[in-house]
Amino acid sequence: MKSTLIKTSHWLLKGISLCVLAMSVADAGVASPVVQAEPLVIAQSRNYCLQHESLFVVAETRDYWVNICGGDNPGHYVGVNKRNGDSIRVRLYDYDRQGNYFEAINGDVSYLLIRGTTKGDFLTVTQGSRELLRQPILRWQ
Repeated sequence: MKSTLIKTSHWLLKGISLCVLAMSVADAGVASPVVQAEPLVIAQSRNYCLQHESLFVVAETRDYWVNICGGDNPGHYVGVNKRNGDSIRVRLYDYDRQGNYFEAINGDVSYLLIRGTTKGDFLTVTQGSRELLRQPILRWQ
């Protein structure tokens, strides 16, 4: 079968980028793409819970994946750094039954996963009264 040629043209029309893809037709008269696209995965759940645990929440910030894991009830916060894979697993100190608030405490460090506030959804890490991290939640399942 003869290889096909793809020509791509771009136009900017009133602030909208438009890309048109033109394909040549192979000898058999049937269009055949040169590149086959892989399916686009928009959201991918990452499960860092132990094998025997239930996954209650999957949340994602710019730098972290967060899971809330447990048995019949939520029991642990698991945070994983996206850049280096470092992780922490901490027993939950408090949570609400609606699933909008989870707090885990490790010594003097608190991990708060909160959604539904007037300012949005956040992962906040504090040490004593000092805020170490506050990142908006990009995805919450």
